[in-house]
Amino acid sequence: MLIGALFISAPGWLVPALLLFALGGIVSFLGYRKSPVSWGLKTMLLSLRLAGLAAIAFCLLEPMWTSTRPKAGANYFAILADNSQSMQIHDAGQARSRGEAVKTLLTAEAPWQSRLGDLFQVRKYLFDTTLQSTRDFSELGFEGRATSLGGSLKSLRERFKGQPVAGILLFSDVNATESETSLDLTGLPPVFPVISGRSEGLSDISVRNVSVSQTAFEDAPVTIQADIASAGFKGKKIEARLVELASRPTGTTN
Repeated sequence: MLIGALFISAPGWLVPALLLFALGGIVSFLGYRKSPVSWGLKTMLLSLRLAGLAAIAFCLLEPMWTSTRPKAGANYFAILADNSQSMQIHDAGQARSRGEAVKTLLTAEAPWQSRLGDLFQVRKYLFDTTLQSTRDFSELGFEGRATSLGGSLKSLRERFKGQPVAGILLFSDVNATESETSLDLTGLPPVFPVISGRSEGLSDISVRNVSVSQTAFEDAPVTIQADIASAGFKGKKIEARLVELASRPTGTTN
């Protein structure tokens, strides 16, 4: 990202400035050469003299530093906060959960939020299974049953289609419950993630993928295949149970 650029306003002074620096350097060297002081002191004094000559020569070129910044209020900026249940996790040695730390950061009156509001039109959102707008993040309850990160970013891209969006500030533990291929950042502005939580010392079991297959025969068994991932259970036995949930009728007819 280009922060700024240096321009020379008086390029015609380049040759005179170089001549001034070279002539001043030669005169200074000859003058200190005959001085009775030690060579260490001569070197230090000559270096200071050359630095001064370089500054004078540089000033003759009239250098200008230019930078660009967005026009206040001309662009949008989105803040996304993860509202899923994984944010209720307490990391090792932490009294507060991941979500509590994020909520405190987002609901407090912080200078960075005021500064962001001065430059951009800030839009605030919560996301778990879906993306929903919020006014001040006070609705953060961390009860969402999934972390649809890719889907939420896709929804945000559709909402701001054709609009100038400077960036997205994402607060999450990035424990997405969808496949990695669904995370498509194409067409999105820069995403700045603020990661909550640490993976060290955390025991976790997750279901990555589930597939169900059944033949057309009534008495044929149903095959269920699941990919299980775990952390912190090396050398331990994990027992999985399949629970059948009774389905309820959606309605009755007379």
